[in-house]
Amino acid sequence: MDIKDFIAPVVTFVIGLPTLWLSWTNYKSQRESKPPELARLESWSKLMQEAEVDIGKIDNDGYISSLSKAQKNLVDNYNVFIHRASLEPMLRKIGISDRKAFNKLMSMSRDKKQVKPPGFKNYASNCLKLWYASIISFLLALISCVLVLISVFITGKIDNLFMGMFCVLLVSSLNPIAIFLYTAKQIRMALVINNAYYYLRKFYGVESSATDSLLSYRERMKIKECAYIIFGQYGIGKDIKRNVYMAGINEIDGYTPTQEENMKPKNYTPNYRFSKLTKFLIKIGDKNARERGIYPEQDPENVEN
Repeated sequence: MDIKDFIAPVVTFVIGLPTLWLSWTNYKSQRESKPPELARLESWSKLMQEAEVDIGKIDNDGYISSLSKAQKNLVDNYNVFIHRASLEPMLRKIGISDRKAFNKLMSMSRDKKQVKPPGFKNYASNCLKLWYASIISFLLALISCVLVLISVFITGKIDNLFMGMFCVLLVSSLNPIAIFLYTAKQIRMALVINNAYYYLRKFYGVESSATDSLLSYRERMKIKECAYIIFGQYGIGKDIKRNVYMAGINEIDGYTPTQEENMKPKNYTPNYRFSKLTKFLIKIGDKNARERGIYPEQDPENVEN
């Protein structure tokens, strides 16, 4: 093959890159300027006009009763997309950037009827177990590394046994660390979804006086107690300690922040237990954070002495 035959397509590709980039930038700007749900709503509006349905009268029961079955189905779908088109910009305003969380919150809101809260799994306890497993695995790998270095220092060569042990422990430690990070991410996502659900409650048909379920509230309190261990003292860990019902989302005008004391179910009792080591770590971490002004000046409610 002649060198010119090879260079020509490469040059063409390089020259075309700026064009591709500009096209992608324009697509993104158009997509952000007109959210997908709003675009779908416009399509449904055209369908309503084609079906000779007066959009200005769809709130009139008498007018709805005069429509055909196909027209009524069209109105029902149109109302769903009005609801979703109103919700979409609100989710962006409160900071829902994760695509899975965004899609979940959108799929939960179809009309003004109450939607069952997503709730929590037993994330906190599982995450703590994985955290301990990660620490132990890392320490074992570190000890084996020290043994390798000592062997090299004394004998002047690498001991195959110690080196093999180090490699095995290092690889083994990656598994619990990866699972711990994944579980911590799932906790963060569950908090964001549940918090957005209650903060934007009118979109999910939740009454203003509604409280959390016993299971969800208990899991929230467990996450709050061990937030320092899982997430550290800053970022979402700090937000969880201050108000677990607003962690991971932003406050916006016109909406009152969800408060923990208002979401506490009746007859709630903190009947979960942490290990002595976990309780010790929680107390030490929270005391340090309060002294540094990171967390509110309050003692943990649910950690036993």
